Amino acid sequence: MGWFVEDGSISMGGALLVLFCLYMLGTRILRLYLFESTGPSIARPIVQVVVLGDIGRSPRMRCHAISLADAGCQVDLIGYVDTAPGSRVTTNRYIRVRPIQSAWSVPEGMPRLLYLLWAPFKIIFIGCQLVYIMGAITQSPKFIFVQNPPAIPTLMIARIVATLRQAKLIIDWHNFGYSVLGIKLGMDNKVVQLAKRYEQYFGKRPYAHLTVTDRMHRELIDWGVSGRVITYKDQPPYHFARLSNDKIL
Repeated sequence: MGWFVEDGSISMGGALLVLFCLYMLGTRILRLYLFESTGPSIARPIVQVVVLGDIGRSPRMRCHAISLADAGCQVDLIGYVDTAPGSRVTTNRYIRVRPIQSAWSVPEGMPRLLYLLWAPFKIIFIGCQLVYIMGAITQSPKFIFVQNPPAIPTLMIARIVATLRQAKLIIDWHNFGYSVLGIKLGMDNKVVQLAKRYEQYFGKRPYAHLTVTDRMHRELIDWGVSGRVITYKDQPPYHFARLSNDKIL
């Protein structure tokens, strides 16, 4: 037969066929168990709100999570829990906080070389957690809200998970990650320029974009992004109120 040689051992073509079948089977199992819904289905649409920062210090993303829950969604709020997220999050039955373990950061004032050497390990540590939480232990979302920055590795992972789980990706642009990196390394640094191209590539084709300023809105249009771009400016929290004259004086 064509798949075997005269001594009965498998031929090169047969070996390649076996490897191809194992590859197809392995990728199918990976997609089935890592990137398809887990657990019983529920009536509410599921939304992932991802903030690669402290949830307790991210009022805008908490507001997104609360508003989505009030609108009839089941929310997975993913981020660091260094401070309490607030009672409106923790007592809401439709918001589930999915904590990320923060990685050690290079202290301010240290040499740039140390920052560059440590950055890949930090990215891998955080990225593995994001893949596990967004792609494995949560049910398939209908939408994924991602705060940017940081862009690395959030945008890449969010786009991959959104594609594999057939979710619509929405990026909430607070700033540009490459410009924040440029403050430390200088805008002419090759790493910063590479980060800019990365951010433009993975941030170009989401379902929609939210920006905090009109200028950022125009910048995204200049990038040629697809999807609707909406300027959604920050609002004061619900408990803020105008001071009376007595309190001012």
